[in-house]
Amino acid sequence: MKKILGFLILVIIFSQNSIAANSLKFSETIKDLGTIEQFKKFEWIITVKNISNKPVTFTNIKTTCGCTMARPEKKTLLPGETTKFIVHFNSEYFHGHIEKLVFIDTSTKESYTLRIIANVQKGIYLEPERIKISTRDDYVEQLVEVKSFSNPEKIKIKKIYLPKIKGISYELTGNRAFVLKINPQKIDKYGLKIIKIELNGNYEPLRFFLNIKKIKEYTVTPNDNLLFLNVKKGKMYEKTVYITANEKFNIITKKSNIPFAKLKEVKKISDKKWKVTVIFNPNKIFRATSGKSILSLKTDNPKISNINLYVVFHLIK
Repeated sequence: MKKILGFLILVIIFSQNSIAANSLKFSETIKDLGTIEQFKKFEWIITVKNISNKPVTFTNIKTTCGCTMARPEKKTLLPGETTKFIVHFNSEYFHGHIEKLVFIDTSTKESYTLRIIANVQKGIYLEPERIKISTRDDYVEQLVEVKSFSNPEKIKIKKIYLPKIKGISYELTGNRAFVLKINPQKIDKYGLKIIKIELNGNYEPLRFFLNIKKIKEYTVTPNDNLLFLNVKKGKMYEKTVYITANEKFNIITKKSNIPFAKLKEVKKISDKKWKVTVIFNPNKIFRATSGKSILSLKTDNPKISNINLYVVFHLIK
């Protein structure tokens, strides 16, 4: 029994010494933000005092998430000196209960932990948040609205940042709405694109996602749209391909733009299919022994635009 009591006394003494050994005193170590809106930014300012008899330096500061940043106003505190420790938190990427930590190491080999607790509710959002379009679509006008569960009248669109893509523009229709105007036939970049909407007040920009799918409007058979030739000078070569599209079209090009390739026949098979025969004359190939050229055929359908046949040649002896 005496041994147990002695052990407990040692534990208590050790614990008291450990607490007393802390060189820094923080005015707060836990911040409960309660229920907050998504996309809000917060600043937590803490007072830190060096209560030891020697200088203390902040040697390392880490957070559990890129949404949280922390820094002291002064890196080194002399005995009795105080400074402000500033923590920034951004609730943009969260929904529901969250807990974020800040880990602080010092030159005295002591470590401290700060904790942020919050319940994040979806406060400000876009409706819709994303749309999908394809290059086959007709002209699109999409109304996008900024929604809020609380104080929507205080929210105002400050600026809209469009990606650098042709065929996309917008028009504001009020403080919290805009019409996105898209001409798929003019779009020159594809994939997932982000439109940023900057708001007034202490909010992170909202993100609208635009997914642009490029649909191949035609197929070329055989060998897709690649014409590969091993050619000898003094001979003539002929290749025939069939071009099939998803929509009606007419080929309006009657002359080749390649010196050594001549259009022999451009024949309509149906409203959506054409036959093209090309004659190749290697005698008109100068200097190069191999290369690639593009035989471009224009159509009367703006959704198809040009049909490109890639001619790859190699001169053999």
